[in-house]
Amino acid sequence: DWDFIPPPAWVDSEGERHLEAWCRTPLTLLVRPDEGSLGAAMRAASQAERASLLQDVLSSGCADPNFPPLYWSSPAIHACLEGDVVSLDQLKENGCNLRQSVEWGLQAEPKFDLVHAAAFNGQEDILRYLREDFPPSFFQRVDALGNNALHTLLSSSKDMGTARFLLEQEVDGFAFNHDKRSPLSMAIEVLPELAQLLLEKKSRFEYSWWGMDVYWFSYDGVVLPLEPRNDGDACGLDGSCGPVQVRDQNGALTTIENLIIENEAKPLLETALMLDLIDRKWRNFASDMYWSRVAKFTLMLGATFVSSIAETGSLVSYVAQLTAVSAWALNLQVEVSRSKSLQERLKNLNILDVLDYFHLTAVPLLQALLLAELAGVDVHLPGEPLAVGVLQISLSLRLLSYISISRALGPLCVTVLAMLYDALRFSGLLIIVFFGFANGFYTLIHYGNTEESLAALDFDYSYTGIMTEMGIWLCGQAGLDVVQGLSEETQVGVQLLFWTFLASSYFVLLNLLIAIFNTTYERIISNSIPEWLYVKLATMLEFESDAENPGVQKYYEELRVRSAQRNVLLEKPKA
Repeated sequence: DWDFIPPPAWVDSEGERHLEAWCRTPLTLLVRPDEGSLGAAMRAASQAERASLLQDVLSSGCADPNFPPLYWSSPAIHACLEGDVVSLDQLKENGCNLRQSVEWGLQAEPKFDLVHAAAFNGQEDILRYLREDFPPSFFQRVDALGNNALHTLLSSSKDMGTARFLLEQEVDGFAFNHDKRSPLSMAIEVLPELAQLLLEKKSRFEYSWWGMDVYWFSYDGVVLPLEPRNDGDACGLDGSCGPVQVRDQNGALTTIENLIIENEAKPLLETALMLDLIDRKWRNFASDMYWSRVAKFTLMLGATFVSSIAETGSLVSYVAQLTAVSAWALNLQVEVSRSKSLQERLKNLNILDVLDYFHLTAVPLLQALLLAELAGVDVHLPGEPLAVGVLQISLSLRLLSYISISRALGPLCVTVLAMLYDALRFSGLLIIVFFGFANGFYTLIHYGNTEESLAALDFDYSYTGIMTEMGIWLCGQAGLDVVQGLSEETQVGVQLLFWTFLASSYFVLLNLLIAIFNTTYERIISNSIPEWLYVKLATMLEFESDAENPGVQKYYEELRVRSAQRNVLLEKPKA
């Protein structure tokens, strides 16, 4: 009788384990003698020999293919985990119940079936074998934790081929398990290709109308059903409702759109559904809030600039300072309204946040210094002119980041910025070459020459002077002024370094130019739209946090009314 589960292994005094069977029945060990992470059995037996032995055992009746009945480590489950279609077919021919469900891990009920087991390890062949005997509904069952086969697949194998087959069997990619996770939310984190496929299932091209594409959209499982923002609240149009919430892999509550932003799943934003959601947000509330914020910031930038250059005590300076302070107060109000807890802001701090904090600190400080000067108080801080210039540059850069959200300039700004990032890699190499040659020039010139003799020459041979001259060479104004007055032997060495430096530097710069205007440019320009959509959606999600805004409430109501209906899509999705 093979229908028993061996006891745990015996451990001797030296810690060695004996008679190890991993709590598997003999038939289970015969079906799956090698689990990979555990020790292997029957190493000398071939696949054909093992299959023949399995058939002999099943035919003799000494082993029940359905034993144990509820324990997850059954022969059929292991055949599915292993992807062994031959063994599963032998078990079936000898009376194995392919509809069996077992208690998986610590689950409280026996609802984990063969489909879950095959999905767990991405065994598409097993699923196709089961499809020969069972309808699609067989593949749609859930386990004791509410996981369908797609949940199970995404928690383990993440196999795209198996996922496609399950979708063909109409397994719900938007169903929530008991942990408030859906296959869509999980796929955004671990398998974006599947997430894109799921989002595409929520839209369908219908026809073209007057040159515009008409799509059918469903928002269920992505934004709908709307949920109360606070426990115990009712869902109404008073700002108490928000998009359906999910949990990420760390257990934190979030939304589908926030998951896309947090995981930088930018290609998903080019699906028809996400383009429609972004367009609706922009029309209902984001456009007005965006232009209002741009106007306030532009006013602060312009007033700060005028107050910096206006003559002290003039009418223009008074008006500019008053305007700058008023605009600063408006921008401070914007920052306070968007502020979350300090801990959360510091956790998600980015360069734009740093610029905002710098501006909100520097602008009133500058106005205070100007007022002190007007009052006759002599207050001059070290590096004050330089700081004022840096402030104007940083204000302009921040304005550029605001403008990058617009459709006209956004993709272009993203493209230029991405090209700049790519150029930094080559710049790093150029910097190493630059400083290496600067050290060579400095050492060559100063070796054997006194500081007094070099100071008498009509050239600045300090380290910064040499670097400045090298920078002029790179800008196309190369000259050998640096060698005048030096000894003949030193001049030969300097000229050798001079020509070697120019050849090396221009070689690096030419490679940089070729990379930017060939493969790098093509790659970046093809990704400019999703990059721009990513920036735009991230900004609009910040606007959307203002739940009491009438435009936000209108947006949610529009989604609720227009779901499962047709709508014109202005932005064409990526093919």
